[in-house]
Amino acid sequence: MKKLLAIICLSLTEPMLGGDNPSIQPLATFKQLPDTALTIIGSKLRPPELLNFLPIISHPEDRKYVAEDYLHSHPQSNILLDALKKNKVRAISAFAGALDNGAPFWPYQRDKQGNTPLILAAQRGYASTVQTLLHRREKINRRNYIGNTALMSAIISGHPNIAELLIQEGASVNGLNNAGLSAVKLAMQRPSIISSLIHLFWNGNSEIRDKYNNLVNLLLSRNTDPKLQFKNSNSPLFVAAKSGNTAAVTECLNNKGNPDVQDQYGCTPLLWAAQQRRLAAVTELLRYQADPNIQNKNGDTPLFGVAFHGDTAITTELLWHEADPDIQNKNGNTPLLWAAQQGHLAVVKELLRYQADPNIASNKGYTPLLWAARRGDLAVVTELLRYQADPNIASNNGYTPLLWAARRGDLAAITELLWHEANPNIATNDYGYTPLLEATGRGDLAAITELLWHEADPNITTDNGCTPLLGATERGDLAAVTELLRYKADPNLQNKNGHTPLFVAAKKGRTAVTAELLSAGISPNVTNMYGCTPLHIVSFQGHIETARQLLSNQANPNVTNMYGDTPLSLANLQNHSAIVSLLETAMLERAND
Repeated sequence: MKKLLAIICLSLTEPMLGGDNPSIQPLATFKQLPDTALTIIGSKLRPPELLNFLPIISHPEDRKYVAEDYLHSHPQSNILLDALKKNKVRAISAFAGALDNGAPFWPYQRDKQGNTPLILAAQRGYASTVQTLLHRREKINRRNYIGNTALMSAIISGHPNIAELLIQEGASVNGLNNAGLSAVKLAMQRPSIISSLIHLFWNGNSEIRDKYNNLVNLLLSRNTDPKLQFKNSNSPLFVAAKSGNTAAVTECLNNKGNPDVQDQYGCTPLLWAAQQRRLAAVTELLRYQADPNIQNKNGDTPLFGVAFHGDTAITTELLWHEADPDIQNKNGNTPLLWAAQQGHLAVVKELLRYQADPNIASNKGYTPLLWAARRGDLAVVTELLRYQADPNIASNNGYTPLLWAARRGDLAAITELLWHEANPNIATNDYGYTPLLEATGRGDLAAITELLWHEADPNITTDNGCTPLLGATERGDLAAVTELLRYKADPNLQNKNGHTPLFVAAKKGRTAVTAELLSAGISPNVTNMYGCTPLHIVSFQGHIETARQLLSNQANPNVTNMYGDTPLSLANLQNHSAIVSLLETAMLERAND
């Protein structure tokens, strides 16, 4: 292959490379090469080798012929991009000619800076290549990673003729790059600004200056908006506000830019500046009478974003300029709710200082206090209560701040809420849970005592009839059982299955809890839905000590359940011989009485 390439080079390149060698007869054109030779050139040469090979070919048509064959062999090649980056003039011309002849073009080429072939061609001043790429439908408004389009690159690099070509082909004139520079500034700014931009490229050349003046006129004729009132977030005022470029914000506003213009999402420059936490830009927009209460399509105002992110300085600035702290978005949320939800105490304080209503609930019934209690944020809970937050507003499913505090085991919040008259007996809508049930479920004795002291009802039941006492018994929590009984919990309340706490204690063989319940006057002969007594349960389970406790407290060993079973028959069934003997003795004693 190397020998063949050498022959090709010597046959078709400049005479200095071997054209005088009498043993080699120069070919008139590459078209005379056998297909195998072209295949080798197209498939074997790597892009750097090909870019070095093309310039030494004498005839432009030959260069284009090789380039065309290469592109057909490599339809997804970045070689044109590489040629433009390295300023390989002959190679660029060859590949552009190949594209004009219909060779494949890979449209997804980008270098490490995000440049496309069109951007590089515009930047380097290759007008014919730009035209070729546009004919091949290269996307005209693509940006590189610093936000420049082909049009911007042509202007910045001093190629107004290419800029005109791009504009005539539909390039956007209202875009802005990441640094806040754009083609539209040629049309929107004062003449002095235009001159300063032109000065970047003009070194006393009146011809170039005339071309730029023509470009200005062309931009003006292409619907550029000198007032910057564009309906998208890529317009100069939006980008300046987002990026915190205060000088650009001022410049736009001085040119009669509308500070209250909204983008496709309904957002204003002020909302974007606040969202991005750009204090100086926010201050400048407010100085130009930007309305802080315009809502976007979701109903958010600038105050929402800063409340969510916890930016106290911007919150104060907006409130001082009469931002409404009680506006609700489409979900019913307020800035105060968002600040409380995120735990931003300073913002919560500032909003409350400006008379934000702490009792506005979202569409789901959540208030700022409910969110603070759910998060376990005592400082925010305390601050909200200090400003008359209602601790008894429940969410749509019946959850109160006190219930969330009890669920978290947050004794400090429980105490704070109860001292502010939180009702401990509000139950949830889903299962009927109360704060006391939550506390007993956790075995939180301190919370149980605090709730009972504030008149939590120990006899409220859940939807399935469960009481706090039954829950404490299930856990074997003697201290909680004792505390509940001390506050008059009824030990004889039954759940939907007919079980009292004594059934649960008997099943688990909890002798200490059983003794506490029996001393409180619980009946040992209550039957469940199947006609069983606690003695049936304990006889089946084999808990002899609990059986003795029940029998010594007047449990009846002769009760028959709905299946005809007595405690004795169940003990026999399970081969609990000790309990069998105990029951037989008890039955004999009862018969003798």
